[in-house]
Formats: sequence, C-alpha cells, structure tokens
Amino acid sequence: MRPDTRPRTETWYLTEDLDDFLSRAGAFLRSRPDLHTLVLTVVEALRVGGSRTYGEQAPWFGVLEEDGGVRAACFRTPPHRLTTTPLTPGQADSLAAHLIARGRPVPGVNAVRETAVAFAEAWHRRTGATIGPHPHGTRLFRLGTLTPPEPAPQGRARIAGDGDRELLARWFGEFQEAIGEPGGRDATAWTDTRRGGAGGRRAAW
Repeated sequence: MRPDTRPRTETWYLTEDLDDFLSRAGAFLRSRPDLHTLVLTVVEALRVGGSRTYGEQAPWFGVLEEDGGVRAACFRTPPHRLTTTPLTPGQADSLAAHLIARGRPVPGVNAVRETAVAFAEAWHRRTGATIGPHPHGTRLFRLGTLTPPEPAPQGRARIAGDGDRELLARWFGEFQEAIGEPGGRDATAWTDTRRGGAGGRRAAW
C-alpha cells in the first residue's frame, strides 16, 4: 500500500463565542481530560461565571481543524497569556501566523514545555518580540492511593455556605503559596464562585 501523500488541509478557526467553541472542540477536549484539564476548567468557569470571569476584556478561542478533525485548541482570557493544547512545531508556527494576521496580541504562552518553546520561537521569528512561558510553569497533580484516617474524623460532608467564606479563601490562598503561585488569582473571588448560593457552584466538604 502506498503512503498517503496528499497535502493536509490545516485551518485555525477563531471565535469569541464560547458555545461555538465548545460545539467544535468539546468532544476533542473531553477525549483527554487529563491532558486538557486546564482548558476544560477555564471553559467551565466562563460558562458558569460569564465572559468577564477572568478580566474585563472578552476571551477568545481557537480550534485547529485538520482533514475534518480537531487537532488542537487554544484560548486567551485577556490580559492573561495564551493557553494552548500540545502542538507540533509546525502547528505552533501556523497558530502564530494566524494570530498575527488577525491582530491578536499575545503577551506570553501557557502550554507543555515543548509547545511553549515552539510557539515562543515562532512568535519571535515572525514579530521580533520575545515572549515567554508562565514563570512558574503549570503542573498537573496526580492523586495517589488514598489512606483513610483511622479512626475517621467526626462530622459529615456538607455544602459550603456563606459562613465558610473566609476559611475557603484561606485554604485556597495557602494552596497557591504551596505550589509556588503566591499572589495569583484572588482567593476570595475564587471562593465566591464555588460556594452554594448567589449563583455560585457548590463545593461539598
């Protein structure tokens, strides 16, 4: 059998419509929730909290469609960095070219190391500007084997409410500090989107 030598049809599609983005890239993102966890998390926060969840400027999204299938996805919530799923060097270069052609500035990139380096090099090559990856990197923490405490603590799981606001904000702030991201996302604002009531998502604990 001869190898398929037909040229690939590769197209980046940009949109500011979250529903449009999900209709195109949702199945692709959900196919590897471990690899796409950051994109899925941010998209869900935008779906629940609205387009101004991460800033005053509207977010935008990108989908790489190749030969009828989705191969990658990206987004930016200004003023924050571009975030993208893993890309080949060629895909990173085509994304940089597409964003430049459509006047989409990028102050930095958040991706797996190889992709971040490839995109930063492509951006520099095409614009002369130097951008870098997230200074702390992005890690995915794996939960190992759970060892239930013996004896189990007293109490029961319940929905976090208004009276737990300060405690949850402190826990989140301490978590940011523990992973090397002090002064990151506002802990109180994060907490308010996850407590029961006021339209927030509910957190059981």
